[in-house]
Amino acid sequence: MKSLFYTQPILKAKYKVLKERGEVVTRRLIKPCSNATVAGRNINNELDNYIRVQPDWVFTEAKSPLQVGDIVYWREPFFVGGTKPDEWVIYKDSKLPIPHTKVEDYEWQSPYSMSEKYARTFTRVMDVRPERLQKITIEDMQLEGVIPEKSHYLRADGNHIFNTKYDFKSFWDSTVKPGFKWDDNPWLWRYLLKEVKRND
Repeated sequence: MKSLFYTQPILKAKYKVLKERGEVVTRRLIKPCSNATVAGRNINNELDNYIRVQPDWVFTEAKSPLQVGDIVYWREPFFVGGTKPDEWVIYKDSKLPIPHTKVEDYEWQSPYSMSEKYARTFTRVMDVRPERLQKITIEDMQLEGVIPEKSHYLRADGNHIFNTKYDFKSFWDSTVKPGFKWDDNPWLWRYLLKEVKRND
């Protein structure tokens, strides 16, 4: 089964959205499209023009790692206690089972080592499409888990106005390398994920 990995703060935000709304959106960079070809000819430098005409055609070979219908589990820091067959699992952002213990008291295993067996969150890919970063909507920013808390001002009538786009820009730029920032407006795979049970 395929999987997704998020850093701890992003995981927490997306998990909150997933539990409240049953679905979440995530974006993954389309690697430099050296394999985007048409009729055997590399069209990376002309990608914008081709995508405006026929995006599915252009990305036939630059294939998304996830496809509609795929079930993916979320990797996160975890701890396995007990011994087989009575193992138990806890997650770094969940309630600790032993009173008077702290997060630092546990030897958390890396998310990269998490197998499907120990996962608690499973989602189905409902939609996949290539998209420029700056095409993101306010709705998608919220489905990404970016909750506007800091970037706001107080109107004369006492209502707070939030600048969600500024919050998302700051969030995005803090997670990617130079060349893929908001102002670079990179191409991305946009995934809509719906929560499912382990055996769905």
